[in-house]
Amino acid sequence: MPDDQHFEDRSTDAEQLAETEQPMEAEQPMEAEQPVEAEELPESAETSDAKTPDAESSADEPPATKTSEPDIPDDIDTREARLSVDEVKPILEALLFAADDPVPVRRLAAAIDGANTNRVREALEDLRIEYITQKRGFRLEEVAGGFQLLSHPDYAAYLEKMQKRQTRTKLSAAALETLAIIAYKQPIGRADIEAIRGVQAGPLLRMLIDRGMIRITGREEIIGRPFLYGTTKKFLEHFGLKSLEHLPQADQLQMPE
Repeated sequence: MPDDQHFEDRSTDAEQLAETEQPMEAEQPMEAEQPVEAEELPESAETSDAKTPDAESSADEPPATKTSEPDIPDDIDTREARLSVDEVKPILEALLFAADDPVPVRRLAAAIDGANTNRVREALEDLRIEYITQKRGFRLEEVAGGFQLLSHPDYAAYLEKMQKRQTRTKLSAAALETLAIIAYKQPIGRADIEAIRGVQAGPLLRMLIDRGMIRITGREEIIGRPFLYGTTKKFLEHFGLKSLEHLPQADQLQMPE
């Protein structure tokens, strides 16, 4: 089972992310931004850009194949579900227990002969309710498009006493501000990010790319064709979000008294 996922921090992180989002100011032109855009980015960023469908370098390349994903039968949604929900539940528990990352429903169904996606969803919902009603020390959560077993945040203190606390790398206020702008306004270019914050964003963008929180999604159709940035699946996992639609909105936040 994965280590404590620090649920108590996730809601706070997500609220901070929303609170740092600011209204767009008038764009301020940045000198020499266009010609040095590609030079300031690390090799990892260039590689990420080459993999995006919007980048020119990928135009002549064949479509990427999902070699790292298991083969999923074409009839995974409609094939006969020979196994009952009660028979599927322990299999799901074993699969989720062994997984380090959230696992999509279709991938779970493909691993279980005699089950389809509907049967897997029924079993997952049963497990989720059971863990809640039985007040188990862990729970089943849907995160970043998949399902994952996570320790209950109420018992985080006990886990910390049992083992040395593995502190999660904190994002600085400046990094959170930059990440919030990208999350709420993506896809967005560096010039727009810098116009909102009023300072250079190059070093922060490189740091967020290195940590896997953002990626290059394409190029803007203006002179110089600067990069556009967006968030990643790791961003959703870090803040415990099911999808970008679950980002906190301003009217959902309460100002401290």
